[in-house]
Amino acid sequence: MLCEVLKYQSAYGGFPSYVQAGAEIIADENCFITSLVLLELIHIASDTADERLQEAINRGIGFIENCQEPGSKGRFCFYPYAGSSPRFDIRLDADCDDSALALLVLLKAGKRTPAEIKELVATQLEPHRMTFVADHERGWVGRPLFRTWMNGTIRDNPIDCCVNLNVLALYHEAGFGNEEITSATVNLIINAVNLYGTKDSALRLIAPYYAHRAELYFATQRTVKAGVPNTEPLLQQLTKQLSADKDDPFSENRPICCNAHGRPLWFSPALQKIRKINYLSSLH
Repeated sequence: MLCEVLKYQSAYGGFPSYVQAGAEIIADENCFITSLVLLELIHIASDTADERLQEAINRGIGFIENCQEPGSKGRFCFYPYAGSSPRFDIRLDADCDDSALALLVLLKAGKRTPAEIKELVATQLEPHRMTFVADHERGWVGRPLFRTWMNGTIRDNPIDCCVNLNVLALYHEAGFGNEEITSATVNLIINAVNLYGTKDSALRLIAPYYAHRAELYFATQRTVKAGVPNTEPLLQQLTKQLSADKDDPFSENRPICCNAHGRPLWFSPALQKIRKINYLSSLH
């Protein structure tokens, strides 16, 4: 099955997704999906010395590096700044989610040191923590959560639970998570889940850039693996909810991410396949 996943990798190094925009299906390669696939591959590589696997990881890292904003180390965009890989025709700025996931990949692959990560997040991520809560923002939102977009001129810049979970995973994987800030962040996210639930319709309120509740589960799983305190109960809660719904979190036919209003939808069979491989492996 792993060979099937590696075959998905494109000549550009990215792992593909596709966009469903109305009746149109559009080929796409982006930093977000590629980072998520690479995190799964890096997990497998930690237990095996497979040259093809390591080569695929290195090529994927090359794709991710091309998504780094020129002249701004540590700021990553959904799409590469160089090359002509397939993409949906939309302009997207650098954001905290792609940046956190890309840096997490680079850290776990040994391409950035914890000290380098600490310096990068201080200059690139930290400025995007909330400093105030606007009147129109949801009741669960509060400091010290991160906004999504790094472009301060973007007025519609919602808070996303999954984005903040990914930032937490990066901080703790690098070894400099702040106990007080982490506790406040985790409590706000737990409150959001308890307040609105995890039905897909509720995601627009608590995780607007994610298209399926299983992604909240996977984001929480990343924090648990990174050693973020007090996230295991949330993971257990989300696991029970998925099981109760008889929902297959590994279905290749379910969407992964979307725009804040819920459309268009991005799908990735490659990501879902590698997730299932790691899940089945964990059962043995």
